[in-house]
This record gives sequence, structure tokens and C-alpha cells, in this order.
Amino acid sequence: MKKLCERWRIGFPRIVACGDAQAYALTAFLRQPQPIHRHLYTRNQLQGLAKEIKR
Repeated sequence: MKKLCERWRIGFPRIVACGDAQAYALTAFLRQPQPIHRHLYTRNQLQGLAKEIKR
């Protein structure tokens, strides 16, 4: 995450600042055990719709 922020900080300082402030929340999914990743749901409406269509 730090490398990503360093790379984009010059061109997009406001976005990177926002990401820095919320890094813990943005990486919450990655801190969960990998076997349960597929059971976690997203709030992204398009992804949710695609998942429902697959069912």
C-alpha cells in the first residue's frame, strides 16, 4: 500500500491523502482469513447484481 501511495502521490495528492487516512478500512478485507473471502459481500451494487444473476 505504501509503494502504491508513493507512486501516485505526485499526480493525485488529494486521492492519496484520503487513502492514507482510510488505509485501515480499505484493507479490512485483506485482513480476513482467505478461506472466507468468497463469503464476504460487497456494497458495490454492480458486483452484487452480478453475483445474484450467477445464482
